[in-house]
Amino acid sequence: MSRVIYAFAHSDWDRALLDYLQAQGKSPLLLAPTAEITARFPALATLTIEALAQADEPDAVLFQQLSAQSKDTGLVVLHAIGGIADSAATVDATVSQAHIEAAFLTAKYCCGVLREFEGSLCYPLLSDAYAYVQEQGYPHGHDSITCYGIDALQKSLAKEWCGYPVRVNSLALPLCASDDTERKTLKRAMRNSIYGAKPAVMLREQVLAEIWRQASDPGWQTGQTLALRPAMDIKL
Repeated sequence: MSRVIYAFAHSDWDRALLDYLQAQGKSPLLLAPTAEITARFPALATLTIEALAQADEPDAVLFQQLSAQSKDTGLVVLHAIGGIADSAATVDATVSQAHIEAAFLTAKYCCGVLREFEGSLCYPLLSDAYAYVQEQGYPHGHDSITCYGIDALQKSLAKEWCGYPVRVNSLALPLCASDDTERKTLKRAMRNSIYGAKPAVMLREQVLAEIWRQASDPGWQTGQTLALRPAMDIKL
């Protein structure tokens, strides 16, 4: 079954953003309207925006629902732009062009560091995405893109993905580690950086090289919709 990347809209603001990206025809994500997502995942119909907003860890709740239902469907869920509405609402009640562009760039960059795990969810190198967006001249790239439930995600998902608990923004690092020694070195380098700080170029290049290797594998080109190659055209 084809792999589909969904970006779930948490709010009307997010839905407006998704509609905007689809209308522009620029998004590397295969986006779907909320109605289609809830039709594919019936349990989400009872997970209202209000319920998510009141939850201590709304994204973690959402991820658990999607992950539990993705085992048999072959769906991969990438949550790349879900949290941007929070700060945007505090800065400006309207959907600003700057936030739209920052969110689009982030979503595009995140596709470039995507790693698939069968029946699981994927998280990108968020700090790298932040840095990339800011390099393009969008100051909102860091403070308007947030991540809920980081602790819960580490406890419930990071060990499943990587074999040991690591920070959310370093989940992709084990992909480029050839042995335990190198893995520990990479893990220590990320642990010593501030959350949201730009990782060393060396680490980024290693991660991207691994993504390129996987994208070149014939197995990745059969019945899968990952849009890895277009996303990798981004200038670093």
